[in-house]
Amino acid sequence: MKIGLCQLDVKAGRPEKNLQKMLELIEQAKNNQIDMIIFPEMAVGGYLVGDVWLEESWCDYLMECNSILQEASEGIILIYGNIFIDKSKRNTDGRFRKYNAVYIFQNKQPINHPVNSTLGIPNGVSFKSLLPNYRYFDDKRYFYPFIDLVQEMGVSIEKAYQPFKLSVDGKDYNIGLSICEDMWYEDYSRIYNKNRQIPYNPLGTLVRNGADFIVNISSSPWTFGKEQARDNRIQSLQKDLNSQFVPVYYVNACGVQNNGKNIITFDGGTTIYNKFGSQIFEFRAEDFQEQLITVDHSIILKDKGIHHHRRKPKLTQKYEAIIQGIRSLDEMMDWKPNYIIGLSGGVDSSLVATLVAHAVGSDRIIALNLPTEYNSAKTRSSAAKLVENLKINRYYELPISELVQENTTLLEKTGAIPSLAAENIQAKIRGTSILSNLAGMHNGVMTNNGNKLEIALGYATLYGDVNGAIAPIGDLTKTEVFQMARDINQQFGELIPPEVIPDENFTFTKDGIPPTAELKHNQLDPMKFGYHDALLVAFTDYQKKTPEDILRWYQKGEPFFCEKLGISSKLYDKYQLGDARAFITDLEWFTKTIRKNIFKRIQSPPIVLVSKSAYGFDIRESQFVWTPSFTFQRLKNQILGELEK
Repeated sequence: MKIGLCQLDVKAGRPEKNLQKMLELIEQAKNNQIDMIIFPEMAVGGYLVGDVWLEESWCDYLMECNSILQEASEGIILIYGNIFIDKSKRNTDGRFRKYNAVYIFQNKQPINHPVNSTLGIPNGVSFKSLLPNYRYFDDKRYFYPFIDLVQEMGVSIEKAYQPFKLSVDGKDYNIGLSICEDMWYEDYSRIYNKNRQIPYNPLGTLVRNGADFIVNISSSPWTFGKEQARDNRIQSLQKDLNSQFVPVYYVNACGVQNNGKNIITFDGGTTIYNKFGSQIFEFRAEDFQEQLITVDHSIILKDKGIHHHRRKPKLTQKYEAIIQGIRSLDEMMDWKPNYIIGLSGGVDSSLVATLVAHAVGSDRIIALNLPTEYNSAKTRSSAAKLVENLKINRYYELPISELVQENTTLLEKTGAIPSLAAENIQAKIRGTSILSNLAGMHNGVMTNNGNKLEIALGYATLYGDVNGAIAPIGDLTKTEVFQMARDINQQFGELIPPEVIPDENFTFTKDGIPPTAELKHNQLDPMKFGYHDALLVAFTDYQKKTPEDILRWYQKGEPFFCEKLGISSKLYDKYQLGDARAFITDLEWFTKTIRKNIFKRIQSPPIVLVSKSAYGFDIRESQFVWTPSFTFQRLKNQILGELEK
């Protein structure tokens, strides 16, 4: 049996495009004598469409697509993901019940399932059981879990999870169908294993009930390390089943979807696992592009090798995700915008301009340097050098000192201007008065050039720096910004001026340009680069750490503290972290500053997601101030008390 695994670039909210592409690929598969074609989860309408899932007419539209796909299954087995609506039942919110479903048709007919009639659902469809409800996932807001339906109908889990039976060229196959999160059963076992001898395991149950192989269709967004985590789940399943284990075909979406506040990439990673739980193939699409992969099931069954795949370095994968995120704006906005980029001459705007140039080409960039008396010749020269390196033809240096003075004079008629507000006049003129207007003039969008550390600390001016249509590096720490700039120069030649990139201990050369907002004379960014980045990673990790955790690590001494944060002893010494009072004062400032700048993040543009926890909709925040807990105070007093002794 020839199987086609279709790593589809699913366009969220565009079923007409997805349907057309699926029909084209089905015809291509038939022409290539493929017996079975498999598409990803929610291939018809997309996965991340927000509360459009609550619109009945939208869901009806997607359901109507099923009849078209069923007709297209003549001469082939078709497996794909779409919504299923049961209008005979309502959920506790009063809305019709909806399921995240996998469909299977052959020769224009739904495949029979031995238990579906008992469960009150038609043949040719099965439902997702484990619904993720973390990070940017909201499955439980929209869909009903299959396991809840099973329990509601009084059917045992062991009976409900049955493979679909079909024939190809006179040979019978039992196909176990599952959807994305159902593979990650271990995380749910403690919930569903009460008073049961057999652990709750959708894939394992399908195998025990006679599945010859498993198909898992997914819309699993990319984050670094996702491939290894998935491999670990398969290997754990293999250990549970041992000699019973069967091949697994994992088919994932690629491309980009969004939730309004995060631009989320899907890298594919379509993988085939042999009966030993080892990868035979892994298809991480180059530049996240779709592809149709054809394999012979009989060869997969014979594979006995232990396979390992070399994966790209972390920063390389993040670079590729950002490139794809930028490119997605054409699809999301349904036009090809020019990119209006304010170039300060620093590393952040230099990196953003380089990424945009790599993603869509320099010819779509309009770059501007908008200096005042506070902008040095060094930064102006750096911006000009970058423009030359990237071959940006539309570049303007437009001094704004007169505009700043006119605004200042006007505003002073209402009273004295505090120093910080006076500084921010420059940023607001750049962002709101000039860059945003140029975007309107030139069929363009502004980029937001802030990195994750700046976004966390609010080290940006609302309506000045905090604006734009996309934040390409908003999920990169400053450490990663420096490293990505360094990597780009190594790979593509010296594009980003080296004077804006420090050494690995964050020290700049004599002629270097340390990060500065240049809103006043001799201004330098207040961050402790490397160390504050490490704190932020700890605070925003999926398994979040707290200021209390940081104090506990500190109590255990420098080696332990550095190891837990992943920083060097050189950084510990550079920032004099051995001074306990200064360390605690800085930690309190860092924590408080992150919390008090939530109001800026709420108004920030969409961030391209490249970490396990990104600002936007991945990290959900309410506005209130940080106050030290009793535990924090006790730990602080212990550390300072030890110091006084």
